[in-house]
Formats: sequence, structure tokens, C-alpha cells
Amino acid sequence: MPLSPAAASEPPRPGAPAPAAPTAEAPAADAPARASPAARNLRNLRAVRLWSGLVVFGYVACHLLNHALGNVSLGTMEAALSGLVQVWRNPAVSTVLYGAILAHLALGLVALYQRRMFRLRRMEVPQLLIGLLLPVMLVNHVVVTRIDFALYGTDKRYVQELHQFWVNSPAQGLNQGVVLVLAWVHGCIGLFLWLRLKRWFRPAAPVLLALAVLVPTLALLGFYQSGRVVAGLAARPEWQDQNLTSAELGTLAERASLEQLRNGLLAAYTAMIGAVLLARLWRDRRERRGGVVRLTYPDRRTITVPRGLSLLEASTLYEVPHAGVCGGRGRCGTCRVSVLSGAEALPEPDATERAILQRIGASRTPRIRIGCQVRPCADVTLVPIVPPGAGTDYAYGGRRVRAGRRHYVVCLFVELRDVAEEEAEARGADLLFTSNRFLDAAIEAVTGAGGAFNRFSGSGMLALFGLDGGDPARSCRQALHAAAMIGVAIEHMARLLGGAPVGFVVGIQDGVVTLGDLGHGDEVAFTAVGAAVRDAADLCQVARREGAQVVVTESVCQRAEVPPGALPSGEVTLPGTGRPLRACVVPDAHGVFGALDAIADASTAEANRLQGARLQPA
Repeated sequence: MPLSPAAASEPPRPGAPAPAAPTAEAPAADAPARASPAARNLRNLRAVRLWSGLVVFGYVACHLLNHALGNVSLGTMEAALSGLVQVWRNPAVSTVLYGAILAHLALGLVALYQRRMFRLRRMEVPQLLIGLLLPVMLVNHVVVTRIDFALYGTDKRYVQELHQFWVNSPAQGLNQGVVLVLAWVHGCIGLFLWLRLKRWFRPAAPVLLALAVLVPTLALLGFYQSGRVVAGLAARPEWQDQNLTSAELGTLAERASLEQLRNGLLAAYTAMIGAVLLARLWRDRRERRGGVVRLTYPDRRTITVPRGLSLLEASTLYEVPHAGVCGGRGRCGTCRVSVLSGAEALPEPDATERAILQRIGASRTPRIRIGCQVRPCADVTLVPIVPPGAGTDYAYGGRRVRAGRRHYVVCLFVELRDVAEEEAEARGADLLFTSNRFLDAAIEAVTGAGGAFNRFSGSGMLALFGLDGGDPARSCRQALHAAAMIGVAIEHMARLLGGAPVGFVVGIQDGVVTLGDLGHGDEVAFTAVGAAVRDAADLCQVARREGAQVVVTESVCQRAEVPPGALPSGEVTLPGTGRPLRACVVPDAHGVFGALDAIADASTAEANRLQGARLQPA
């Protein structure tokens, strides 16, 4: 049975047995779980869809850039097209290109089947609609160009196509212009949804946006300019006799055959979409017969959903606020949840989920799961961790919300002893200025001793020691050293300000607390929550009441191996709760240096004793 996070983080007690090594019956906590075949297939399909989309987008980009050359001249367009055709008709390139087009189309239908609901995000609506419309709008162009060349050898170039669009059928020309824009927009949306989670995307976004707008604009202008040129040339009979013969346009029989082929392709595509929708209905009916699960949220809202939905899909379907920056594609991890009950009935994380958990630092916390990857089979009580309105900042950089974990730390709370008195005795110094200098001095002392500043509270602050999971005795000694150095730093600050001594109080307590991000919306910060934090703050009140500068619990002194009698100890009563606690009340912070010296002397004496024992003859 795996240890709980709290047990795993507590320091070992003297004489306690060492934890057993992982065995075949009890695997290590971070041993990777084997991904299911379905999960591996889904991950592979997403990768194929992404890379096939990139290939198609590259083809569309080449097409648009070629159109943009129409702003130079029609001859430049034709010359560039001749070079591109040599590349596209290469057998290897053609195989990759047409394979990518077919794969992207097929996987788009698979994604339509896999989507559990149509409550789409703002960016997903145009992406889905354009993806469904593009094959219908493009099929005629593909048939009369590429398929016509493959079947009958008719090699149409820009001249013939522009004549068709600008002279014979302007409606087709309008359709072609719309197709150009829609294909580019569809690709740009896909790239945006993929790249926005990259660290470099934000600084590069203005340049990418400029390119996204500039390329189709220049392409449409080139299409317009070259179309006007061809429309003017079409008025000359000799030009028509040279460029609009059956060798360039095909015979009437060939055109009729191509029209039948186009209608057949449209019917087949319509049938495929209908088959996908019927498959969705069959799946939904089967899942309803398979039973339902109940999901309970922090506000005690409970929803009942069919088995097979992911946690994120269930939240979205029933309009429960739930973050999901990548739209449930398993990329960002912002949909992660803390499972309060029912975690044992959830399927094991697959490779995609394990990778996300490792990236966000939650791979060793079994109750943290990724909402878009988990499909519960039993009732679950969960808490979404990331704020519902989270943006991409929560998926990269410093805005990752760290999940709560139990960890042993030493908490040091320091604050001005009496703000009102200090303000009166500051000889005109501004209170905020004095408080800021005080906190600067305290933070410098804490970090110099090996601690970490955590948060401000009024005219005080909380510092934590032992976040790295090191030796508890070392963390306790670091906290004592910080308390002594705070006294030195505050005295030095008072001399620099030229005023009266600045009073301060320090409270130190150790224990297992919950570490994680706390806050709302954009105001989220890493902090510690637990009894040890409250006790450290209460000990400051005890120090103020006793007229002392430092109050440290006996548990901290014992772990730091402070010799008995080095610091005055006794029982104190915590304000508010009235709970008694054994603590050392130190009137002057400099007295802590004496305790640290006593620790060093005791350690030296013990080392000398052991050395002498080894030197004695047997």
C-alpha cells in the first residue's frame, strides 16, 4: 500500500525502521503504468492529425504565395507554378501530400465522432465548420485540375483557371476566393491552438499575426490582378484560339465524366458524415444502457452523466466552471483535478496523462488527475484546481498552479512588534517606508540562512525552511540562525535610519503543512496552509505579550539538537485557542546565537569523544 503524501513527507522518528524497497508486489510510487492500447491509439491519431495538417498547411501556403506573385505579373505566376508543379508531381512528394490530405480528412471525421458534445469554445466553432465545408467547396477545383490531369492528361495552368473564374463563371471565382481564405483561416486556427502553449509563442505572436493577415491579403490581390489581365486577354480571338483549346480544357465528354465523378465524391462525403452522426447516436444509446456515474463538485453540486465522458467533458456539458486551455486535447494540464473520493476506481493514467502530471510536478500525487484524460467508471468527488478563467499563462512559464501536497517544513513568522508605537517613535519617518525597510532586512536574513520568503501579512511575513525536503534538523537550525540574523539586520537598519530601535517579534514552529497555490483568478500564489503556520503567527502574539523577541517551540529546538538549558523554556498559551504549548521564550534575538554555539560545541565534543574512542587500544 503506498504511503500517503503526509507520511512520505514527515521526518523519520528515531529508531523507526527504514522504508521497505519497492518489490514486485508493491511497486514504486513513480513506476510508470502501462498505457492501454486505446490510449496509445488515440495519442498516435492526434500526432498523425497534427503532422498531416502541417503538410496540408504548407501546401496551402505555397499556393497562396504563388497567387501573391500575380501582383508582379501573370508570367511570374506561371513561372513559379511550373517550378512548384515539378515538386508536387514528384512521386515521393505526391505520396506524402495526398496521403496527408486523406489522413487529415479521415481523422477530422474521427474527431467528429469522438467529440462528446457540441458546446464549443469560441475558436473551435469556425475551425469545425470550416473543416466540414472545405471538402464540399474544394471538390470541384480538385476534380477539374488534379484528377483531370491524372485521368486525361489535361494540364490546366493559371490562364485556363483564371479564364474560368473571371469570364465563364464569376460565381466560381468568388467561391475560389472564399475557399482560399477559409483554408488559410482553418490552418491558422489549428496552428494557434497548438502553438499558443509554447513558451516562445507570446513574443512571436505579433509577427505571426502579421504573416497570417498579410499572406492571404497578398494572395487575393494577386488573384484579382491576374484575373483582370486574363479577362482583358480573353477579348482577343487569337488569344482564345491559342489558350482555350480542347488540349487545355478537355473535351465535352471528359467534362461530363468529371462532373459525374464530382457528384459521386460529394455524395460519398455526405454519406461519410451521415455515417459518423449515426455512429454517434449508436454510441450514445449504448453508453446510456451502460450506466451512469455521479460527479460531486466543491459547491456540493452533483451531476449524473453517462459512463464514457471525461471529467472535463462532463463539466462542460453541465456548465460547471472548469479550466481547459487546450480544449481537452491533452496538451496543457489546466483541467487537472484533485480527486477527494473514488480515486481508487479510476483507470490508471496513460502515457499522455503521466507526461502531463510529470510536467506539472504532480506525478507522485495519486489523487491529482488530468480532467480531459480520465473517464470515470464509478462515482467521484473532485475539485478543479486551476481557476476556470485560466489562460495560457497557466500552461507555461511561472503561472502553473501547483497542486496541494503534504510536506514537513519549519515556519518562521516575523512582524513589527507594535506598529502604532513604532510610528510615533520613528522621528517623522514614513510608516510604509519603515515597514518596507524592515521587511527587506528580514527577507535578506531569511534567504541568507537558507530559507524562502513566502508571503506578506500586514507588517510581517512568513518564511519557510525545508522546502527542498532536506534534513529536518538542518531546517530547524536554519530557522534559528535566521531569527538571530533578523535581530542583527534590524539593529543595522535602525542605525542607518538614525531613529529609535525597531521592535520586532519572531515565532517559529515546525510540522507537516499543505503546500500549493492559493488564490482566485489572476491573484494566485504559492503558500503553506496548516497548523504550523497558524502556530508560528500565534507565537508572535505570545512574544509580544511576554516582551520577548523570539519564541520557538521545543520541538524545533529538539530537532535542531539544542542542548537542554541553552534557551529558557516553559509552557505558553496560544492566543485564541488557549492551547498550551512548550516553547522557548528568548527576550533578545542575540540569545539565539548562544544556542547555535551550544549546538556547535556539543557536536564538536561528540566528534572528539568518538575520535578518542577509536584511538584507544582494544
